[in-house]
Amino acid sequence: MVVGIEDSLNKVLKDLECPVIVEGRSDAEVLKKYGVQNIVSLDGRPLYMVAKETAEYCRKALVLTDFDAEGEKIAGKLNVFLDKFNVVPKNSLRGKIKRIVTKEGISQIENIPIPS
Repeated sequence: MVVGIEDSLNKVLKDLECPVIVEGRSDAEVLKKYGVQNIVSLDGRPLYMVAKETAEYCRKALVLTDFDAEGEKIAGKLNVFLDKFNVVPKNSLRGKIKRIVTKEGISQIENIPIPS
């Protein structure tokens, strides 16, 4: 089915040293399979609070919400809040991951294939 997406994502996510902010638990479960340790799930919490909590222990974060319209909207708002707390969103890394998965027709993080 999707040949190479797992390898590409493994390379991008390998040695990631900042927290990854995702929309929900199913997104977090997929990223755990790629070895990502520091995952923050929004789980319906206010974006402002998530940004504030993230700022308490780091200066960079990867916002990895879905790549559909709603996920992009959430990412934009979250980036504004992170910036207010002096946390740099790793948007270039988000863009790289977006190119990898959307090329395969995937727009939701939970639908990314699990590495074998």
